[in-house]
Amino acid sequence: MAASFESSASEIADARVVLLEAFRKEFFNFFGDEAVTKILDSIESGEIGREGLKSFFIQQIVATRSFLSLFEILVEQKQFPELQAAAASNLRDETGMDVEGNYHVELAHSTWRKNFYQHIGIAEERIDHAASTPGTKAYFDAIAELVSEGDIGKVAGALLFFEGIIPRQFNSFKKGRDTLFREECVDTDGDDAVQREAKQKARLYLDDHIVHDAQCHFPDLLNALVIATQSSETMLEKVKLGIALAKDARKKFYQGQE
Repeated sequence: MAASFESSASEIADARVVLLEAFRKEFFNFFGDEAVTKILDSIESGEIGREGLKSFFIQQIVATRSFLSLFEILVEQKQFPELQAAAASNLRDETGMDVEGNYHVELAHSTWRKNFYQHIGIAEERIDHAASTPGTKAYFDAIAELVSEGDIGKVAGALLFFEGIIPRQFNSFKKGRDTLFREECVDTDGDDAVQREAKQKARLYLDDHIVHDAQCHFPDLLNALVIATQSSETMLEKVKLGIALAKDARKKFYQGQE
């Protein structure tokens, strides 16, 4: 039932605190998991090896093939306009669309990802024919179930968690990239202009996500959810459930890669 009055500043502040507490609880639970820590440490140190990191990156993209469908659910709903706007902005970034609805393939995150993967020797054909690990399948199935159910609160909570953990995950990926693929991705004094441009394009996929998700996508979604919880009696609990579901799904992804 929608509220018949404007929420007070204290109520909005309280909702923000509750949402952040729910997120932080699952954030620390996730990054404290033994399997997650083991894999991220292995990536950062380079212990995973070049082929091991390539295989991990392949599973990462296979697992998230239906990820954009979560944003589409929030864009298509009309009940929470601020949530719709935040999801639409994120979706435009992902697909390379400007505010006027024009697509720019060079700005699409899929283009950035392809540039990065190809630069370190991962062919698209290898991704297309990759068999899913148990963790990848579990994660993919969890996302598919969220999409199928289409519950706005759960989907929004899941996206809040996913966006919130990207910077820390991708920072580990970046460290592994620069350790194991230093020649391919790290600038050197001997690089010419062409080599520097190619390396810059290859780095963009991880580097942009680390900064942009922390500074824009996560806070924008959080702000929209704070407002959304003021106009629905059940929204807050559903969002918290979505955060927990996303944490469990992502943990299963890591646990199933070993």
